[in-house]
Amino acid sequence: MKPFISLCMIVKNEEKVINRCLSSVVRLVDEIIVVDTGSRDDTKKIVATYTPNIFDFKWIDDFSAARNFAASKASGEWILVLDADEYVDEDNFKNFVQEIKEDRNQFDAYTVKILNFTGNFGESLVQNYHDRVYKNNGEILYYRKIHEQFQYIQDQQLNIKQSSLLVFHSGYLNQVVNEKDKNIRNKDLLESEMNFGSNEAFDYFNYGNEYA
Repeated sequence: MKPFISLCMIVKNEEKVINRCLSSVVRLVDEIIVVDTGSRDDTKKIVATYTPNIFDFKWIDDFSAARNFAASKASGEWILVLDADEYVDEDNFKNFVQEIKEDRNQFDAYTVKILNFTGNFGESLVQNYHDRVYKNNGEILYYRKIHEQFQYIQDQQLNIKQSSLLVFHSGYLNQVVNEKDKNIRNKDLLESEMNFGSNEAFDYFNYGNEYA
């Protein structure tokens, strides 16, 4: 029987948080696909305790390319995208799976609410919405090098629903941002995206966020 939901992740040097992420979801998804883009710590060793589906991908400064490669390895009807510094609540996730089944393929993708812990100790909370679940039909791909989004291969409109799923994210804690130089990385990728010819308001919004 075909798996219902495949978790697809791209990771690099995430030994501090990868266990929390995978332990939160391992009993909830039917398949776990992890693509490593060059870890030098124990990330892959930890991942191997959860899934044999670990693939290497040479980082080319393009999140969409890595995510699309991960999706190409998935066999589930639906793909869930999480980052290593994210995790889910079991009851909430089970309710979300039931939501998908009751929708009976009316939608191509689902938006989730991401709760971002910020500050030094997670004392502040910022929420945003992002498309993270989509049909694994070979027709939906990510585009953009950073702050990636879905699009249909045939450029038709996606039917997207805002779901009940919550994703918790610790990657914007001050210490994590400083350790990983996320602001510099993100700024460089946004400049590359804009130089490539994007120049959308969305790019300037994200660019301003990095400087702020």
